[in-house]
Amino acid sequence: MEIFTRQNLFPPLVFSAIIATLLAGPVTFVILRIYRWYVIRLMGQRIQHVEDTPLVDSASAPPHSEITPEYAFTSESKNFSSSSTRDLYRRMRNLSWLTGGIYAAGWFGAVLLMLTVFIVMYYFSFKAVHQIVRPVDLRYILVFWMFLSVPLIFPSIWVIALVSSRNWFTKALIWGVYFSISIVWMPALEIASEHAFSFSELFLFWLLFFLFPMLLVMGLQYRGMQGVGPLVYLLIFINALLPLLLFFMWISSAQLVETSALFCITFPVIIFCSLFIGGGILLFLKFLYQRKLISETSLMIDSLWLIFGILFIFLVYSTPYTSFPVALISIPICFILYKAFTSICFRLMAYLNRKRVKDAPELLFLRVFSLGKRSENLYGAISKAWRYIGSIRLITGPDLVTSTVGPHNFLDFLTGRLRRNFIDCADTLERRLAQIDCAPDLDGVFRANEFFCYDNTWRMVLTRLASDNVLVLLDLRQFSPKNKGCIYEITELINLIPLHKILFVVDPTTDRAFLQQTVQGAWSSMHVTSPNQQIKSPQLHLFYYLGKRSEYNHLLQTLAQMAEISLSSLEQRPI
Repeated sequence: MEIFTRQNLFPPLVFSAIIATLLAGPVTFVILRIYRWYVIRLMGQRIQHVEDTPLVDSASAPPHSEITPEYAFTSESKNFSSSSTRDLYRRMRNLSWLTGGIYAAGWFGAVLLMLTVFIVMYYFSFKAVHQIVRPVDLRYILVFWMFLSVPLIFPSIWVIALVSSRNWFTKALIWGVYFSISIVWMPALEIASEHAFSFSELFLFWLLFFLFPMLLVMGLQYRGMQGVGPLVYLLIFINALLPLLLFFMWISSAQLVETSALFCITFPVIIFCSLFIGGGILLFLKFLYQRKLISETSLMIDSLWLIFGILFIFLVYSTPYTSFPVALISIPICFILYKAFTSICFRLMAYLNRKRVKDAPELLFLRVFSLGKRSENLYGAISKAWRYIGSIRLITGPDLVTSTVGPHNFLDFLTGRLRRNFIDCADTLERRLAQIDCAPDLDGVFRANEFFCYDNTWRMVLTRLASDNVLVLLDLRQFSPKNKGCIYEITELINLIPLHKILFVVDPTTDRAFLQQTVQGAWSSMHVTSPNQQIKSPQLHLFYYLGKRSEYNHLLQTLAQMAEISLSSLEQRPI
């Protein structure tokens, strides 16, 4: 019995892709809910041998009753203080579009090559059968190629939306254009092909080439899905492929009844082998991710490649005069060319930015945990821009636990090793700090370094993180006397970090009177080792943020200004 035939390979491939597409979103959502519950449960635990005290010098200076930091609200300015600040701001704004453009160009070229192989194969096979290709036949082939290129090439715009777009308006516009093209595409293909396809065939084309991929990509828009969704999709696809392959081989066998016993014995073994192979592939992807050979973005786009590779196989299967083995070989070849093109472009971009990467600033992102979605939205907007100029540090909290999950932490969770990532003592913290990833991935995006803490270790972690040369953004929206953790954070920041490196984000929900009282208390008990000890006219920078687009651009400008001041102070510091 032949195994690698159209009849044996096509149904399990297509059904596996459909099953994975439909189940990836719901399964990922459920796993993320379980992941969130597990992490929050561990965060609520306390380590017995850890004292709940900060690791800083407890000596304090005489009270500064005569000096109190003044609030300096940042105001929008169209003029940058220096060319370096302008350069940082432009990189935050534009590098994501350049990165998305490189991914999209690689996708466009590789898919175009794959379709060209398909149509050339179709042409010569048609000529071999009919001995001659009439002008009308050539016209049909070209029209067929042109219309098939639309659903395969147009998703390159998705790539730009996934990588570069920071607001839902742009994404909705892209989805609207894409859906409109998909609706017009069916009758246009029917007319251009002179009614060569039935309505059911056109609808199946639309279902497989437009709807299913669109559902998967829309699911990847949800924060947390981007780092985890592709892994779940790949795991479901692999675990469905081999059992379905065995099933379709069995039902297509002439000895269906005679082989029933063998099928019942073999099927559980195949399922176990699928789980083993899928787990091995996920561990291999974790290895590649930790070695910075792949990134969250590349993993997400590569998973889309798998989908459209399956769709290309569907094209070959449903079209006469084509070679199935040639099609199977052309997919990995085009994928390798796509990876080679993007790698060369990103390495060239890294070479041009090598001096900037060397002095990349780090941002410590702190917030009121009770903000929930508002905190998630601000972090998502800032990280998507900031991570093109530097890395981010943050302490994992219930508000961002599913938004910041990376492939390595997710795989640690699946294998029961996530507890090892929690900070339980000073030695563990120092080892974790030594492992901080401050270098960008191959595509130029820096990573977010999150720290998992127990209930009585987060203060120790905060003090150590703030002790390094970092910029700090503290989201104080909804800040009130009940936020004891933020009160401690404000005190430690004033003790450890120069005021020009601190930015408080506030809005009408911030208890401004209590914030003023907290700052005054922290300033009056400031440690003698504080870098703010000798400041005679202290100013604490506040940013009033309501979530408007203009405010977001201004916030990036403010962060760029802070980063430039920080880098300038490092250059002027004596060695």
